[in-house]
Amino acid sequence: MSNDLYDIQLLKKQTGGDPDFTNHMINIFIDEAPKLVEKLSSHYSNEDIEGVRFVSHQLKGNFRSMGIHCWEDLRAIELAAKENDLDKIEPEMKSVQDKFPKIIEALKREL
Repeated sequence: MSNDLYDIQLLKKQTGGDPDFTNHMINIFIDEAPKLVEKLSSHYSNEDIEGVRFVSHQLKGNFRSMGIHCWEDLRAIELAAKENDLDKIEPEMKSVQDKFPKIIEALKREL
């Protein structure tokens, strides 16, 4: 299933079409990504620019490899943190925070 949140076909391509490996990757994402999104939100709230940069970089790669479309928001967040300008990323942070629970629920339905 592809939708406005992610493209499952990209993940399936990444896993060589192996359904067990695809499900394994989805499970790892469901287990680990919420912790990172929470860290990102915490760093952002605390204006910890280095923390925002580091975690957004991690998440960007995870989201991109999973076919999750809002990885570009994470790229913008990472770039703003590199420029020491967290003020301009509020829309991207809100986008990630709003979409993330929907992404997790949709991925759970893929299993």
